[in-house]
Amino acid sequence: MLHRRRPRCAAGAAVLLLSAGCGLWPLEPPQRFNGSKYLLPWPEGKIAFVGQGFIGVFEPHLAYDFVLPEGTLVLAARCGVVTRVVDLHEANCPLTQDCPNNLIAIRHGRGDFADPHYETLYLHIQKGSALVACGEQVRQGQPIARVGNVGISMAPHIHFALRRVGASNEPAHFADIDTFDGEPQFLRFYRSRNGSEPFLNNDDYCDLTFLCP
Repeated sequence: MLHRRRPRCAAGAAVLLLSAGCGLWPLEPPQRFNGSKYLLPWPEGKIAFVGQGFIGVFEPHLAYDFVLPEGTLVLAARCGVVTRVVDLHEANCPLTQDCPNNLIAIRHGRGDFADPHYETLYLHIQKGSALVACGEQVRQGQPIARVGNVGISMAPHIHFALRRVGASNEPAHFADIDTFDGEPQFLRFYRSRNGSEPFLNNDDYCDLTFLCP
């Protein structure tokens, strides 16, 4: 699940761009336009830089690296049930790539044909920062952890992945991105609308019967 041979420059360059307050492309407008049930996983009004997109820089990445200051709250992208929590690790190993990661996983959907089970993964969270427990139901926009720099990581960021349960990762589409059908693009900045009222899926069905392994 953890990626090997990850590019060692994108996240670090993103930190420099964020600190300088500039980007290679303009900030994307925070309008909601599509039918996605997901919102960007950081607090409303805050801006993140995409250090890696789904395709990746040198090899398939199959996820998104959102570069944010360390300690920034990580929010649930959609209503669901927490299925895994790991926040014991502190080491950072971008060069040796031999240290474990921290993560939170959340399952979404009813599990039927119209709304199959999906899972979102949030990696590199700070040690001891988990704000939810395995088996806990969470609402969209609920704080679940804080941004860290743990594992194979050059700079603080959230590695966000979306996958259908039992299948491989898929491109993610967010309702608060107004271009490219809601999919985050490499080297662009995005402002989140997550946590604002009303929640997109506040009354979404959550599978409370799911038991964590």
